[in-house]
Amino acid sequence: MFKFLKYILIVVALIIVASFVMNKRNSEIVPTTISIQKIGELATLKVVVSGNSLYVSDDGMLVENTANYNYESSAILSTNIDKANIKIDEKDKTITLRVKPPRVTSITIDFDKTKQLSRQAYTFKVLPRLGVINTDPDDKLANIAYKEVQKLTDSIASSQKHIEQAKNKFVSLMNKQYQPLGWKVEVIWL
Repeated sequence: MFKFLKYILIVVALIIVASFVMNKRNSEIVPTTISIQKIGELATLKVVVSGNSLYVSDDGMLVENTANYNYESSAILSTNIDKANIKIDEKDKTITLRVKPPRVTSITIDFDKTKQLSRQAYTFKVLPRLGVINTDPDDKLANIAYKEVQKLTDSIASSQKHIEQAKNKFVSLMNKQYQPLGWKVEVIWL
């Protein structure tokens, strides 16, 4: 009788251990391509650009208008994870991402902080023009200044320094998300 109870106890113990092992194996989190893409979209870098002296001119023929601006703008660098090649190896618990480097995806000018400091009109590009006549009624100088601020912001944000910062932020975010789950993330920049 005791032998029979001993066998039953051993069988019950084996069933409990087997169910525990199977349950643990079924509860492991396996990343999907969509979850990786959603997390990758969060990895953005904001670069703020500001300056006190941006000289612009409208290069008019008879009357040339010039102005000096102070400005502030920002750019967002992000990685296009939607076009990445994503490989998930469940056996080795490795995620391999083949992705293009981050690039500027948006530029925003802070119009409250971008102001005209000084303005001057020149007749025949030489003689300073005095008086109250507005020689730039369409505010072409402001539009020229805004375009220049956009170009300048794009140029500064696209520098190798900022691209490396954005890459590091992307890799760091992916590792912070998946390393606690036991996954290794490998990013290959194309």
